[in-house]
Amino acid sequence: MSDPRTVVTAQLVQVLPMLRAWLRHLGGDREQVDEAVQETVVWCCEYADDFMPGTSFGAWARSVARFRLLAIWRDRGRADDQLDEALAAAIPQAEWDAAAEGGDRRRDALSRCLEDMPGNTRRLVELTYRDGCDAATVANRLASSVNAIYLALSKLRRRLRACVERRVGAT
Repeated sequence: MSDPRTVVTAQLVQVLPMLRAWLRHLGGDREQVDEAVQETVVWCCEYADDFMPGTSFGAWARSVARFRLLAIWRDRGRADDQLDEALAAAIPQAEWDAAAEGGDRRRDALSRCLEDMPGNTRRLVELTYRDGCDAATVANRLASSVNAIYLALSKLRRRLRACVERRVGAT
C-alpha cells in the first residue's frame, strides 16, 4: 500500500494551481492566497492519513483551503470574513476533477515532448526553467547572445505548445 503522505503530496502537486485560482475567486488577495495554500499543504501532509482514497482529493483540499482562508480573514479582522456559499460551490466537482485530469495529461505530454528534444534544447530548458537562470546567465553558459536566447525560448515555447496539443489531442 502507498504511503499516505506520498499519495497526498502527488495529489497536491496536481491541484495547487486550481486551488490557488479558486481561493482568488473567493476573494483572497495574493498574500492571503499564498498563506492559505501554504497552510493547506502543511495541514494536508500532516493529516494525510485522514484522506480517504477513492474520494475526491480536490473536494478535500478545497475544504481545507476554505477554512484556512477564513481563519486568515478572522485573524486579520477582515470585516467580511464570511464566504458566500454559492460562490464557494460555483465550480462543480465534475469540472474540478476534469481539470485535474486534463492537467495530468498535459504534464505527461510535456514530459514526453521534452524527452524528445535534442540535448542542447533540453539544456536551455533546464537552465531557464529548472535552474531559474536569467537570459544573461543562460547566454553566458551556452556561449550565445541574450537576444539569441530570447529567440530560442520563444521558438521552443511554440514547439512545446504544438507538441503538447498534438499529444493531448491524440489521447
